[in-house]
Amino acid sequence: MNLIPPAVGLQEPALTAGPRSWTYGELSLASDELAAEIKSSAQRLTQPVAHVFGLEAAGALSAHAIATSGLPLVLGHPNWTPSEQGAFIDAVNPSLILSPAGWDWLSDGWSERPIVLPNFDPVSLWSRTSDTSSRDSTLVLSDGTDVAIWTSGSGGKPKLVCHSWSALIRNADEANKRLCFSTGDTWLATLAWSHIGGLGVLLRTARVGSTLAFGPSRFEAKGVLEAIEKGKASHVSLVPAMLQAILDIAPSPPPSLEVVLIGGAATPPLLTERALSSEWPIALTYGMTEAGSQVSVAPPAEVAGGDGSAGPPLSCINVRIASPEATSAGGSAHGEIELSGPTLFLGYGGERPRDPLSWFSTGDLGFFDDSGCLCITGRRSDQIITGGTNVDPDEVEAVLLRHPDVVEACVLGIPDDTWGEVVTAVIVGGGRDLTRRVDTWIRDQLSGPKTPRRFFVVEELPRTVNGKVDRTQVRSRIMAATKDRI
Repeated sequence: MNLIPPAVGLQEPALTAGPRSWTYGELSLASDELAAEIKSSAQRLTQPVAHVFGLEAAGALSAHAIATSGLPLVLGHPNWTPSEQGAFIDAVNPSLILSPAGWDWLSDGWSERPIVLPNFDPVSLWSRTSDTSSRDSTLVLSDGTDVAIWTSGSGGKPKLVCHSWSALIRNADEANKRLCFSTGDTWLATLAWSHIGGLGVLLRTARVGSTLAFGPSRFEAKGVLEAIEKGKASHVSLVPAMLQAILDIAPSPPPSLEVVLIGGAATPPLLTERALSSEWPIALTYGMTEAGSQVSVAPPAEVAGGDGSAGPPLSCINVRIASPEATSAGGSAHGEIELSGPTLFLGYGGERPRDPLSWFSTGDLGFFDDSGCLCITGRRSDQIITGGTNVDPDEVEAVLLRHPDVVEACVLGIPDDTWGEVVTAVIVGGGRDLTRRVDTWIRDQLSGPKTPRRFFVVEELPRTVNGKVDRTQVRSRIMAATKDRI
């Protein structure tokens, strides 16, 4: 599968990284050469090729090359620990791994061969030193899988999501239309390749022959701002924590910016208001790995004049509200969001393939407003049941963030013999007696069952590689601190 349409001009800039740039012609030439190396080195053409790169041009090249080779692509992350890397390799059983040259890989059972490509930095092609083609992976890929992506694991055990290139390309094309992204625009890469949002940016730029720009290899607010300004980026993807860090140092957006796409986690309304008041062109989105990236998008003009919704669904995805549990203020059905359509995934690795005609239950809760825009209200799995009352942690977190001394908040239900669960708030903030002051203040903001009964102040909240709050780690730390058991 060639991810670059034939109509894309070969002299158009495809990739930029500081002073370096590569045209689509140079990218295609190097991609074809690397794809030939992959095919000639593979033990079996049905075994996947693992891609383990940071945000760099060679990572984009390698993703294109694996797609061109026709072998399945499985995306890993360079910052995984050795044990995480080992578990990843055991689970997917790749015959090859592509990485930056000189990458510190555990060499037992693998041999490294540097490959020099025209105009690009060298990459390393890792091959098994013994034939493992007869050994199945722990997580067998669904039939027809072209790409396998790990879910973030922010609230539980990650899964391997199997996709076809056709589904991901369809989603990228529809997202481009919604965001008015086209030739001549530049999208700055900020999300890891192993994240559907990171791969989605590569596809969106390739599909319209626009430019994919690279700044810092890991997120750093000042470096991202400098990269936007120097590269005159028109689009950038951020998770809410990234946006907050940037707003702390930048009162106004760089003049080239047209769209700041915010996703990956719920965006606190106060953060959106803060960005809009400084005229940042915020676009709100709702999406997930299983949907091929975007489900719905509210472009900047809609966000600036709207109600904080995630916009209307893309035309390639069907969305319904199943098992309505209540009604919103406007009378709309409120319940679990379900999806169907051609951009949904094939199935999870190691599980039975998904029926392509079936509806997928997202685990997210929401409703449609009167204008047909999707409003997200939380996750079913995150809901807290305390004393028989359902509490939405997103609502409590939003209230906590209104306190002037609270910077971040994560609200969980911790098991309790009396209440079933108690609402527990983990906050980041400053000032003396923060817990006492927040406790007193929030009792005037929320009714009794929603009011946190326990507070913990921490220096920072743990996050996944994609920038989401790692709720599993937060819970584990709180349980250890209280010496309770889940």
